[in-house]
Amino acid sequence: MKNSILILFLANFAGQNGMSQSLDPRSPAPLNPGPNSSMVDTTVGAQYWYFWAGPGQVRVHARWIRGQFDVGQPAPLDVAVYDENRSSVTRRQITPQRETSEATADLNLKQRTKMLVSISAPRGSLLRMGGDYEIIVSGAVDFTASSAPRTEPIARTYSNGEFGAVRFDANGTLETEDGRRGTWRIFDPALAVYVIAIDNRRISAKLMPGQGLVNPANPSDILFREVH
Repeated sequence: MKNSILILFLANFAGQNGMSQSLDPRSPAPLNPGPNSSMVDTTVGAQYWYFWAGPGQVRVHARWIRGQFDVGQPAPLDVAVYDENRSSVTRRQITPQRETSEATADLNLKQRTKMLVSISAPRGSLLRMGGDYEIIVSGAVDFTASSAPRTEPIARTYSNGEFGAVRFDANGTLETEDGRRGTWRIFDPALAVYVIAIDNRRISAKLMPGQGLVNPANPSDILFREVH
């Protein structure tokens, strides 16, 4: 990594409830009250959310937005809403076109149910395609889970051209494969921007699940690539 990018500009992004989405269908991220915004593309893969709701009427509203991230070619996004047993699946699509950029799923739940939402970009494309999106869930919804403690999303292993494999631990420390140690701390939780210190260097990076830690001013510049 060149020294010129070790201290990065923190872009003034606009955000709502941050990017706490999950790429693991077995461990979806809880939806928060109000707008939940993120991005998805063919390189990241589908993203998964959940919420508890019912009994009663529930509305899931999804919107395709022209956001802050470079997702390559804008493309329709598939939205699926279903219960844990997939006994009922409601599918919608949101697209880059203004007149069809929003979709709503209205549910009538007979009892308290854990509901899941998946958002995915087109599959099988050789081009990077996708878009930014926003989800709002309203009605008979229980958002208690969104305030529960969650595992630090940055805590995983990454690869870097200079440091090789780098393991970020949940306690705010990190270790490179050659034994060097450092620290990380959250700078802006809403925008998922972190400050990373290794040796005498300070690196500002934005967490993009599925990709890694990227340059906040240029999300296509991956500084620490997530190891899958």
